[in-house]
Amino acid sequence: MERENNAPAQALSDRLSAILLMLRQILGAQARTLRLNPSLQWAVWNRLLFLARRFGALAANPPKPRPIRTCKPKPTPETPAPKSELSHRKGWLMLLLPGYQAAGARSQLIHLLDDPDLVSLLAENPSLGRVLRPLCHMLRISLPLHLQRERKPRKPRLHCAKPAQKPPQKPPQKPPLTLLEHLLQKYPPPVRPMLPGHRYTPTLNFSKS
Repeated sequence: MERENNAPAQALSDRLSAILLMLRQILGAQARTLRLNPSLQWAVWNRLLFLARRFGALAANPPKPRPIRTCKPKPTPETPAPKSELSHRKGWLMLLLPGYQAAGARSQLIHLLDDPDLVSLLAENPSLGRVLRPLCHMLRISLPLHLQRERKPRKPRLHCAKPAQKPPQKPPQKPPLTLLEHLLQKYPPPVRPMLPGHRYTPTLNFSKS
């Protein structure tokens, strides 16, 4: 019974492995003519091999759903690892391997994505999308509806009520100075006392007793 239940998954896994094997063979055949860097060729080869094995493992043993946990965000590294500009471009493998051979492998993958058995398998095992979505990005294939991720609604942000701020109080305005007060502040009178007989000394009236 288990073999009958896993028969569609095994057949889909074999078809995908054949497509990725074709891409690896194209990569090996065109490496010299395209003058690819050996390190880049090695990395792409192992990437395709990893995706093929990953799909087979997930199809044979679907992972159990994990409980939802509230984890703290991981601290970002101070110096992030540099990423290749080529891997960010959609269809970068088609740019790396031009020609009809890679286009043929791409068309086979498009037919595989439209297979009803694959659609039903993805509904039962959504983890397979982790393999198929990168392949669609590499081969410039628009994601079908059954491969698109459901966007979770964003949680509303809690805005804390700020305490009401008092309006800034203006300092009490002083009455404007008269011209005399202004001149006295700017040119204050001398502090030393004036001696008697000075021309600006105020006259004193002595009353006779």
